[in-house]
Amino acid sequence: SYSLRQPEHTVNPTMVSQSKRRVTFNETVKCRTFKCEYTPAEIAAGWYNSDEMREISKRCFQILKKLENGGSKSGKKYCVRGLEAYSTIGSLSKRKNISTARRAVRDEQLWQWSKNEEVDGQAIADAYSRTTSSCQLWAQVMGMRDQEVAENLLYQSEAETCKQEVQEPSLHLSS
Repeated sequence: SYSLRQPEHTVNPTMVSQSKRRVTFNETVKCRTFKCEYTPAEIAAGWYNSDEMREISKRCFQILKKLENGGSKSGKKYCVRGLEAYSTIGSLSKRKNISTARRAVRDEQLWQWSKNEEVDGQAIADAYSRTTSSCQLWAQVMGMRDQEVAENLLYQSEAETCKQEVQEPSLHLSS
């Protein structure tokens, strides 16, 4: 059997004072050990190996390349959900968003340092949040769309199961 470690407590709750808000982190990490009931083969079967990951990545980039070159010539449809940031436009957008967020944090830090005041972590966090709020909103919209698609698939699957049960009633023998 295997022993895996799981953090018990890693972060203190936010400390709020009258004048300033602060976030502090506990420097002591406590770990708990628990027994794993899986065999090494079962654990290995639950994860992709490096060759499988390489093949999945290769297929994903082939799909993106086809779509950026005008789509599939055979009319085949592909799902690219999750690959948006790897497309040309998505990659540029992601890099711009990251750069803008870093610049906002750096500008806030520079302003604080120029004032020779104590570092205000909350002000830095606020600058970051203002810059990334549109990204967060978009992620929430996409999450809601994903939830809707998943629910539709679930209900479709349940409806098909019920339809099969009606068409193929099970035989009950009475004695």
